Amino acid sequence: MNAKKVGFWAVILIAIFFILDGDRWEFLPQPVRSASFETRTFLIGLWPDWLKPKDRNEDMEEEIERLQGQVLAPVPEPSRLPLSDFSSLT
Repeated sequence: MNAKKVGFWAVILIAIFFILDGDRWEFLPQPVRSASFETRTFLIGLWPDWLKPKDRNEDMEEEIERLQGQVLAPVPEPSRLPLSDFSSLT
């Protein structure tokens, strides 16, 4: 790689790091730090809604709430089962 390519990729990496983490760099003045935050929120806003990840737990939580509202039949205890079911095991 020549010096131009190294310089180009160095600028790209610094820009990426600035966008991702520049608002926490305390050596920068406040307007520059807020520019980092605004740039990041702008780029995230460009992401379409249909590409955003779906909350997979939402369906499960709704199912749990639906089941908690129902009255479930009690499960019999093993000591109350008829002994004839286990006679073939001994």
